[in-house]
Amino acid sequence: MVAPNQQEAERLLNTALITRAHFLEAASRIRKMGAESVILSLGGRGAIGASERGIVEVVPPRVDAVCPIGAGDALAAAFVWAMDNHEPDFADALRWGVAAGSASARLPGVTFASLAQTKEVYPRVEVRPGG
Repeated sequence: MVAPNQQEAERLLNTALITRAHFLEAASRIRKMGAESVILSLGGRGAIGASERGIVEVVPPRVDAVCPIGAGDALAAAFVWAMDNHEPDFADALRWGVAAGSASARLPGVTFASLAQTKEVYPRVEVRPGG
C-alpha cells in the first residue's frame, strides 16, 4: 500500500491534480506502477482509494480543523488498523482512515485522535464509487 498526498502524487506523476477526475486517474496510474493498493490523501477533501476491487472516493464531514498536521499519518494508520482488525473491506478501512484523519485534524498540536473520537466522526464519512 502506498499513501501519497496530493503534492507527492503530483511530483510522482509530473502533473497538476486539480479536479476529481484528475484525482481518480492519479490513483489508478499510481496503482499501475505496481502498488497493490493506493490511498491518495486529499486533506479536507478526503481520499481516493484504488485497489483490485476498483476505485472509491471517501468524503469526510466538514470539521473545524485546528491542526491538520499528521492527519494523513492518522489516515494511513487507521486504514492499516481497520484492514488488520476487521473484515478486510478496502472501502470501509479507508472510511475508518478518513474518520481518523478528520478527527485528528480537530485536535490541537500534532495529536492523533482516540478510537472514541474516530468513532464519533465515522458515521458521517461518506463512501462513493470512484468510477
